Formats: sequence, structure tokens, C-alpha cells
Amino acid sequence: MCGRMSARYLLTATCADPCGDHGSCTAPDTCACEIGYTGRLCDEDIDECESRNGDCDQHCINTVGSYRCSCDDGYNLLNGRECKEVVCRMPVDLVFLLDGSGSITAPNFEITKNFVQNTTSDFQIGPANTLVAVVQYQSSPHDEFPLNRYTTLDELLPAIRNISYRSGGTQTGLAIDYVLDSSLTEYNGARPGVPKVVIVVTDGHSGDSVVAPSQRAHQSEIIMVAIGVGSGYNIHELKEIATSNVTLGTVSDFALLEKLKDDILPTVCEQIPDVDECDQPDRGGCEQKCHNLHGSYYCTCDDGYTLAEDRHSCDDIDECPAPGCHVCMNVPGSYRCTCPQRHRLVNGKDCRDEDLYPYGEEVGRGPVEWDYRTCLKRELPAEGFRFFDQRHHNIHVCHNGIVAFTKIQPPVWPTKLRDREWWKTPVIAPFLAKSRPYVSRDLHESRRTKIYFEIYEKGDGNPNTTAILDKARVHGRSAPKFYNPDYEPVWVLVTTWTNIAPDCSTFVKSQCPVDKNKLPLNRFQLALSTDGKYSYATFIYPAKTIEWASPDELQTFSKEFPTAIAVAGYSAGDGSNVAKPHAVNLDESGTMKMKKLGEAGNGGVWSFALQLQTGDTVPDPHTVRCSEWLRDQEVPDPARLPGYHALPGPYSCPCTAEQAHYDSTYKDFRPVPWRTERRCVDSRRRIHSFVDSKRYKLRRSCCYSHSYWRSEWRGGWFRWRIMGGSLLTGHQGGHLYMGDTNTVDEEAYQQCCVKSAGVRNGWYCGRFAQLRPLSAPTAHGNPCKNYPVNIGWIRAWGDPHITTLDGTQYTFNGLGEYVLLDIDSGEYQLQARTSQVQDSLGATVFSALVVQQRNHSAIQLELVGTSDMQLYINRSATEMSLFELEDYELDVDDNTVITRTGNNSLLLVFVSGISVTVTAEKGMLFFEFTLPPEFLHKTRGLLGRWDGD
Repeated sequence: MCGRMSARYLLTATCADPCGDHGSCTAPDTCACEIGYTGRLCDEDIDECESRNGDCDQHCINTVGSYRCSCDDGYNLLNGRECKEVVCRMPVDLVFLLDGSGSITAPNFEITKNFVQNTTSDFQIGPANTLVAVVQYQSSPHDEFPLNRYTTLDELLPAIRNISYRSGGTQTGLAIDYVLDSSLTEYNGARPGVPKVVIVVTDGHSGDSVVAPSQRAHQSEIIMVAIGVGSGYNIHELKEIATSNVTLGTVSDFALLEKLKDDILPTVCEQIPDVDECDQPDRGGCEQKCHNLHGSYYCTCDDGYTLAEDRHSCDDIDECPAPGCHVCMNVPGSYRCTCPQRHRLVNGKDCRDEDLYPYGEEVGRGPVEWDYRTCLKRELPAEGFRFFDQRHHNIHVCHNGIVAFTKIQPPVWPTKLRDREWWKTPVIAPFLAKSRPYVSRDLHESRRTKIYFEIYEKGDGNPNTTAILDKARVHGRSAPKFYNPDYEPVWVLVTTWTNIAPDCSTFVKSQCPVDKNKLPLNRFQLALSTDGKYSYATFIYPAKTIEWASPDELQTFSKEFPTAIAVAGYSAGDGSNVAKPHAVNLDESGTMKMKKLGEAGNGGVWSFALQLQTGDTVPDPHTVRCSEWLRDQEVPDPARLPGYHALPGPYSCPCTAEQAHYDSTYKDFRPVPWRTERRCVDSRRRIHSFVDSKRYKLRRSCCYSHSYWRSEWRGGWFRWRIMGGSLLTGHQGGHLYMGDTNTVDEEAYQQCCVKSAGVRNGWYCGRFAQLRPLSAPTAHGNPCKNYPVNIGWIRAWGDPHITTLDGTQYTFNGLGEYVLLDIDSGEYQLQARTSQVQDSLGATVFSALVVQQRNHSAIQLELVGTSDMQLYINRSATEMSLFELEDYELDVDDNTVITRTGNNSLLLVFVSGISVTVTAEKGMLFFEFTLPPEFLHKTRGLLGRWDGD
């Protein structure tokens, strides 16, 4: 009885019926039962294994009036309940030879005994496994106990603990001889053919020689382990004793013995010869499967069989009746199942009603596992779940047939959903019952509680999603008392409870009146679906799968009025009185008709619309619109798109609105005095990224705080400055744009980051930032630290006067075509043509410019008249009237943007950051160039070498 004593109550009285052999009459017609028995006459055995597995670590075996615990092979049973895995599984005759001399001292000898106890626990103890003896030696050896005295770990540990410290001299050689001549003899329990191991623990020099005794031991193929402790041991003696270097260990203090055990014991075990029992003709006596271990082996059985008590034979499991199987026939190692019409057979063993959504093996998923004392929390998809006037983003699934949208504990009692308990708690309960999850390994696997939970989202790549969305669409469109013919769900959550059994805690000593392998079981399903605006719940009760509604049904005599009857329905948790319309009880709730839900006229399927048909306001509509945008995104990580890193990266925006205004690689930024909100400017550096046949146009925006114009007096003249306009950070500081226009992404930004900022702890804006990386992600540090303030800027006047990249000015009057600038060894080249000025002797002006990046189209601008230009792309003329359209930009080769910046000026911006402004005026062309700093030391031509010199 796991160490406890049965005691008969001593009180006596008079009882009409005798209390039997296991009870005493303590009051008229009242029997007090001995521990382990129950019943009116104390004649019913209590199955202690039903409750918490009898507190056994592994196996609980019920016996009449008691029980006992057992462990799998490879484990030792401790304290009657705990199972400790062993390190050495092989049979060994193990002798500890302990130095008990005066130098050890009593406290250190106690530590040595702890070491012996812990080492012993690492061997599998038993008559057919390891036997242990302990010899303590001083001037002479003394048997503490021989090998054949104790055969269980529970006997050995107290025996070791009770060894007394003797004190005296140190005669290690004599002690080794004693072990060979006495301890390891058959008379004292040594077994022929079983490996022998001797572990010697000493702290000092031996008073006699250990050489000859040690050689005897080695010649007898005994594995000798030598352990020296402290500073007084003789390392040469230890080397003589030890079989090899791997069985020799030393520590500086007794307190370190435990660590040495962990280091040396596995090595010692490997020294013990192994016999592969599974390679023998009888395969170790295993009927079906044999698994060899070093020094041991164990047997297992095929599916459909269970290991018999002899741990070698296999008994067929009679799985019938099996949960989910309508017609069951047991066969050796399995069973056969047949199903009625409108059912599908899954894995040959489970009949599933066609009304059920696919789950488990059908969709390649296993059951979820968690601590059933709590409810399982899961995050919902982007839209969350609209439940009348509230939107929820997390769900809590409880084992007993209810889900909640706020944190709850599994309800201990089934309370109707319109009752006060749920007025402020949003819950949906397809079958809230007083149930308990049964997952013990002693249960047939087919009867263990399993709960399945799966979310299917539009576009998630799951091959099952389309069919499940279609099924949810039908349930939503057909929901009673709600008209929504165009409903298209974007996600469905399917929760399936299987093998849900009654909770027996209401019975005497919490014991089920029937065997746990014969408990009635329920299976039911909840499907939640939504398109963001509309939500639906569907309860599904397959035929013949609701076997109980109240634990009281387990009684041998039925109660007239059973208690704790299951309920079903929902409560939105948004009301404070019973008149609120957002709570529903199924008519069957709280009655035994709950067992008939699968046989109802609707075929066991209930669908509920979780919003009102009229007068309805969608909660948090901006999150719905943000979610729609999120679902439309085809690129989960733009940073992985080809060419993305050619764009200006994070923290590369101009630091102020004024810098942005004068930086030609950004669109013109002009303050609007009466507008105080943030204003943004787009970079003209953009890329076109191609994935298969898809084209993605990418560019970055930068946003600034309120800015305004102000005149400034500078030494006799006024100039206009842009004041204010600090670069913003976080989502306000700008982000990546994808698409031909900013309209869609800007609306998404407003819905996800501005209007949904306080929802779900900023989750929506976080998702937006993942899909549209921010320009200045954080306020920490310098938000424009990567902006190239020191750019190369040069000017070439049309007559021509030239200012080089390093600021040198000179006049050039050559006639012909010249290389103005060669960048990065020909990666970019700018050539200009000069023409003679009419009626002038020798004077020349710039009249044409060609700009080309290697392997890209040539862009040519030629002077027309005195103040017009003609643009050519690869020598083909471009329609110049297009540039008169507001904000018109021409993309060339997806790496260059051309736009008008004035009546007679065109700007060319390359994705690399090089910009060229060309102006036609007074019968000549004027050029301005800017280069980012990465091209320093990489230029040549008439505009000079840019090297700061």
C-alpha cells in the first residue's frame, strides 16, 4: 500500500447489516471503512489509481484495498512513488570499498555515504539487475552488508544511511584482498558471469602495498574504480588500483564527490561489457519488439497491444467499442470500423459526420497539449473577432467546452450563458459541462482526451483552407434570422473537443463509479468565422457522439434530478442585465435533452450571427480596413525584393524640411503656413523590382513637423528660409511606398497607424511597418545619421564657365564634344557638346548633353531655339508636352526619373543618387550636378577629380 498501514476503526455500535471485513459500525447503521475501501457496507474497493494516478510517477497498479506504483524498465522506484532514470542498466555486482580511517572524520564519512547512495540510485537495482555490497576498512576490513542482503533500492538506501563511521588506520591492500576473497564470492551473493565493479574511495596513503591485490583484481577482470579525495592521497597507489585512466578520479574536497560521480560513472558503465540480448535467438524473451541498451534491453509491443505484467509478453487490446466507431469489430492488434451514410471513415477507425469540419489527421495536425488547469490562449488573425459591440484579438480555449475572449479559468460548474456570471465575460460555449480531461497512459490511446485547434486564413497556403472557408461561408449565409447573402469569410477557427468525459470529483473520494476505460465520451465542434465586419459561430454535434450531459449519469442508481447538467450558448459580455439581447441559451441547456443535440431537426448544426441585422455599428472599422490592406499584400518582406538595397536606407532622410526642399533627389517641398500637421516628401530615387511577371515600384518618403517661410537679412539682402520642419521619427517619419501612386499605401498608413494606434498595443502599425519599412524607425540617436550632407555639387554655365567638384572655377572655350564627367570608371558618363555663338569670334556655349549609365539607355538633351529643349531616349524623341502635366515623371529603364522643375528646366535623378539639372536659357544650356559621397575619388573629366583637393 505504498508504505501506509490499513487500520480498522475501533469504535463500535449496532448496525442492522454487518460492515464486513473492512469496516466497523461507529453509529447506528453507519459503517466506517478502512483505508482503501468504501461503500455502505465497506465492501467496495477504492481504485486509488483513478485519482491523480495514485500520485505515482509512472504506473499505478490497483490492488484490493490498496495500490502500488511501478516504473518502466530503466527506472528505479524511490519512496514508493518516484521513478528515477538509471545511468547503468546492466546487471552488475557492485562493491563500495570505503576508507573509514581516522583521517576521514565523521562529517566527511557522511558525505561519502551520500555519494554511495546517489551512485547506487544510478544503477537498476534488483535480483536480475545490480546488487550492491559495502565494505568499510581501516586497519582491517568490515562487511557492512553483502551483495545478497538487499534487492531493492528502497531497502538499500536506508541501509547505507545507517552505516556507522569506524575510524582507525588505512590498510587498502588488505581491504582489496578481502573484497576478492569474501565479498565477491558466490556465498556472499556474487553471480557467475555477471560483471564485477569495485569502487574504492580513500583520502590517504595505504599502510600496506596495493600492488599485488590490485594485480589480482585486474587479472580477474574486475573493473576497479579508484577515487582519491583531499590532498593526502597517493596518486601512484590510485593508478595501481584503477583499471585504466578513465576509472581514476580525484577531487580536492569531499563536497565535490557528487560532481565526480556525474563525470566518471557514465565512463565506468561503458567499461562493462555489453551483451546484445536482442541479437539472441529468443530476442531477450520479447514477444514482439526488443530494444537493446548498453547492459540491458527492454520490450515493447506493436500498436493495438499492451505490454503484459511480465514486461515481455504482449496482450491484445480489445478496442471495441471505440470512440467514433459506429460498428466496431476487434481483431488482433487493431479493430475494424464501418460507418453509416453521411459519414466519412478517417484512418480506418473513426466515423466522422459530414457536418464536421475536417480536423486532426484529415488536415495533417495533431491535438494541442497544455496544462488543462488553465485555458489555452491563442492570438487571432488580423481582423480579430467581432462579437456584437466589441472586437477581440485573443481567444482562450478551455478543456470543458467553452471559449472566452478574455482570460478565464475553466468553469467548475456549467452555468447558463444568460446568467449573471457571464454578463461581463464574452464567451461562446458549444457544450459547457462538468468534465475532466483524461490523458493517463493507462487509458487506451483511443479514449484519451484530445482537443484540436486550427485557424485557416485566406491565402495562408494551406491546401485545406479553401474547402473550410467555403463551408464557413455556407454556415454564415444560412444563419437563422440574419440575411447576408454575400458573406465571404477571411478566416475560420475550428476547435474540436474529442473524448470529453465526466468529472468524478462530485463523487465520494472523487472516485468514478465505473472503470475509466468505460466512461461515456462526448465529441463536438465549434467553428468561428468572420470577414472582419460580420462574425458567426457554428456548433456541431455529430450524431451518436454526445453520450452524457451530467456526471450523475454514472451512478448505479439514477438521481431523479441530476445536477451539473451541460449548457450551450453564448454571451457577448457587454451587458449588465438579463434583458440584453447579446446572450443566448440553447433551449436544451441545463436539461438532459443536451444528449439529443446530435439528433435535432437541424442535423446537429446550430449557426449564430454575432451582430444585429439592423442598427448595427461595426466596432473599430479602421482595423478592418487595415486588415484588408494587410491581406492584399503579396510581398511579406520588401527588403528581400531584388534591388531593394539600392534605395536610400533607414535614417537617410534629409534632417530638415529645408534640406529636403533643396535636395533635388526629393520632390519639391514647400511649406503651407496654415497647415500644422506633418508634411511628407517622396524621394525621386526609386526602383522597379520584378518577381516573375510582377513589377513593384518602390520609393521612400520622409515626413516633417510643421514648417513655414521666414525672411532673413544677410548683409544687405533678404533671403527666404524654411523654418521648423524637423524630421519626425517612428511611423510619423515616413516609410516605403509600393505602387504607382501613394494613395493606397497612404490610406493604409492612416488606417493602421493613425486610427488604429491604440488598438492591440500598436499591433496594426507594427505590421504596417514590417510591410512598409519606416524611414526613421526610432527616436533614439540621430534619425538622419545616414543622410549624405557633404554631397558633391558642381555647376557648368552655358558660355561655358565651369566649377569643378572641388570648387575650382575656370572658363572653357573648346568646340566639339567632351567628357564632362566620367564616374566610377565608366559606370556613368556625361558628355556635352559645345557650339559657336553666332556673330562671335571663338566663343562657345553648351548646346547638348548626353547622360548614360553602363548597359542602360542614353538620355540626350538638345537646345532648341533660345529657351527650349528636346529630350531623346536612345535617339528617339520624347513628347515634351507630357512634362507640362502636373507632377509628371518619366521613368527610364526603371533606374532614372526625369521631371520638369521649371518652365525650361528638366531634372534627371538616378537611383544611385546622382542628379542632373539642365536648363535652357539665353540660347545655351546650363548644367548642375550632384553626387553622393560614395563616388568620392571616382570621377574624372572637365568637371575635375573629386578628392577634396
